[in-house]
Parts: sequence; C-alpha cells; structure tokens
Amino acid sequence: MLKTLEQYDLVLFEYYLTDKAGHEQDPKIANRVLTTLDRFLTEILENIDEKDTFVLS
Repeated sequence: MLKTLEQYDLVLFEYYLTDKAGHEQDPKIANRVLTTLDRFLTEILENIDEKDTFVLS
C-alpha cells in the first residue's frame, strides 16, 4: 500500500471485514479484524509524507 501511495495522487481503500465481523457478532473475530486494521493504519500513518492528507471514513 505504501508504494501505491507514492505513485498516485488519490488512493481509496475499502476494508469490508469490519462490517462482516459486526454481522458475525463474534468478539473473537471482531478483535482479530480490528487488530489487523490497527496495525495497517499505524503503518500507513507512520510512513506517509507530512504533506499528505489522510481521511478515514
């Protein structure tokens, strides 16, 4: 993903597993999905250029 961010002016990413985990109503699945998402977002935020804009919706 970081290489993609360097190549393009706008990058959209959809992480549907949070929605799926919510429908499952299983705390173990939700915890695993959120832990993965947290690691992903941390990596992005720690490595993007300070001039870039990051929007999470």
